[in-house]
Amino acid sequence: MIDHLQKSNFGCVPNVLEAGSMRRQDDWIAWIVGLCGVMLMSAGGLTSRVSCAQPIPGDPSAPSDAAWVDLTGNRGELLLSTALLGATEGFLLYTALAPNMPAEQSVDFWFPASMTAGAALGSVLPAYFTRNTPIADATPVFAGFGGLQGYLHSLQFIGIVRPDQLTRGHAALAFAMGGVEAAAGYWIGQRVGWSSPRARLAATSGLFGNALGVAAGFGMVPDATVRRIGTSSMLGSVAGWYGGAVLGRHVSFTAGDVDFYRYMGLVGASTAAAALYEGAGGFHSSGRTVALGLLGGTLAGLGTGTLSAATHDLSQRDSRLLALGGFVGGLVGELAVSPGIETSRASVVAAAIGQLAGVGLTYVVLRPARATGSRSASSSASVSWGIVPYWDRGAEAVRPQAQLSVQF
Repeated sequence: MIDHLQKSNFGCVPNVLEAGSMRRQDDWIAWIVGLCGVMLMSAGGLTSRVSCAQPIPGDPSAPSDAAWVDLTGNRGELLLSTALLGATEGFLLYTALAPNMPAEQSVDFWFPASMTAGAALGSVLPAYFTRNTPIADATPVFAGFGGLQGYLHSLQFIGIVRPDQLTRGHAALAFAMGGVEAAAGYWIGQRVGWSSPRARLAATSGLFGNALGVAAGFGMVPDATVRRIGTSSMLGSVAGWYGGAVLGRHVSFTAGDVDFYRYMGLVGASTAAAALYEGAGGFHSSGRTVALGLLGGTLAGLGTGTLSAATHDLSQRDSRLLALGGFVGGLVGELAVSPGIETSRASVVAAAIGQLAGVGLTYVVLRPARATGSRSASSSASVSWGIVPYWDRGAEAVRPQAQLSVQF
């Protein structure tokens, strides 16, 4: 069975499928890369936006037949997120159960079958159970974000509790945490009453928080261990989400502002990496210096994106043109210094400078609209509940329904 798995075309399923634990570094890398590869598919559900008007479920004037399979607006986004998360859950379930399958069963069948079944269940079940429920703007974002954070939190938890041993049971842990946090994201999204851009801002900040926590752990803690890195990364994810939530209350972000905020965070990290790059030998600086440089560069980029949101309202077209301008600027800068394929320190630095120049020049040419205003600077929280009328399609009658609202 193990020999067959190792010889299959699905190399992202490593020797973690053995009955024993994985102790070699290669097994760690292969298992994490396989998980992250599937998580990248789920990221599409977090950032996609279907610009269609959504009919209000429960409206007596709306047609009742097959209303729960509507794929427009917020419901379409939610089902896309849950379908991709379902595929990830199928992968994790396969990883956890594969060693118990009969030896004659082929991995070439069960691996794609588990992901396909997970994607199908991930779309059909949420569609059915939410068929009479209005989907809030923040719900698709937080459901997808919750699932992604659940998988990352499982890796961080493993690093904190048992960093020296990785077994197939940890795949089951990731399966459970991803599902629980996705459900929690759905519950929160339905109740906070946030707009989609504000929810995406908090989700983006939370995802950046994971990486910033790793960088802080490497840069600020002497003799960093896997356990300490896992702890700092988990704390960073929580701090990032909370920081994004507070920032969204003080500054009004458009969808384009959020895209530019995310892009500038990546630009800041890449610029810091270019500044520390020493040529073909890689980074000659100490690991702590590189980590602190990446931490500072990323925070500077996120700060630039925040400043833009506070002063201008970017459309998504603007953000895409700014990213294109940065790409062209970086390409021109690198080719101006090193026309060939050789990667030298000078070419990397020139590409970083060209990228920044391209973004700045594009920003000046676009002249985006000035910001219309910001949110209240006060920081407060409120919880309210009440009984509201609700149209029950099955009974064709108006029924009372309890509603909880959380705002902060």
